[in-house]
Amino acid sequence: MDLLLTMGRVPHVDEMPPDLRTCLAGARLSIKAAMAAALATIPAEEMAATAARRADEIGRFFALGAFSGRARYRRLSPELQRDVRAFFGSLAAAEGVGRRMLFDAGDAEALAKEAQAHATAGLGHLSGDKYQVHARDLPRLTSRLRTYIGIAQTLAGTLDSTTIYRVHLASRKLTALLYPDFDTSALPRLSERTKIDLRTGEVNVFDHQADGRVSVLMEKSRYMAGNEDRYEDQSNFDSAMRIHFGDCLSALPFAEVAPAMIRVGLRPPY
Repeated sequence: MDLLLTMGRVPHVDEMPPDLRTCLAGARLSIKAAMAAALATIPAEEMAATAARRADEIGRFFALGAFSGRARYRRLSPELQRDVRAFFGSLAAAEGVGRRMLFDAGDAEALAKEAQAHATAGLGHLSGDKYQVHARDLPRLTSRLRTYIGIAQTLAGTLDSTTIYRVHLASRKLTALLYPDFDTSALPRLSERTKIDLRTGEVNVFDHQADGRVSVLMEKSRYMAGNEDRYEDQSNFDSAMRIHFGDCLSALPFAEVAPAMIRVGLRPPY
């Protein structure tokens, strides 16, 4: 059942774990019968949602693959070929979905509405035309926003180490922010910033440690889950910071904030 809910389709025998094949053989149960029995236990709407999610992932693969040229069907992995047949019927149809996804990612108004909806629901933070979200939360974003960020990732080559993504909704840009101590500091320090212009393809990388500058992430609790161990301490600290510095806290240079924290005796909780 787990395999079905991961793949969104009936797996080929080659895609099944060896121990499962051995178990079925020992029980003298055909793979077809086993899959039918497993499907019968999964609610139709849950299976449909899984298939839709997987189809979205495959569509985005072809959308981003457009930057490196048209894929040849025979060069795709056997698993991906089966995905194409199951979810789209043909390679041409899959590529067509990918092109539509690229087009949809250019709809600034729709992106802004989706970013607002996410921020209202507590997923990321929206300030003006800039939407910021933690990298671990990308799978929870709408398909359009994931494609937008995926385009930037493709243009940059890799942004795997990114901590926070900043989507510039009005200017068609994305900034990838790296905070190596995000998990261990209440005021994570920015070490690297990568800015990608989706219109021109220009990529610029800025080292925030080279000249001794100190830039930190304010109000870190905005990017934490409520059940994280340090969330309550972080949230209380951020609230205290806002009391002293106001709602514009995140826009203030740390060089101004640090001495004021010392004066009022405000210390990070960890």
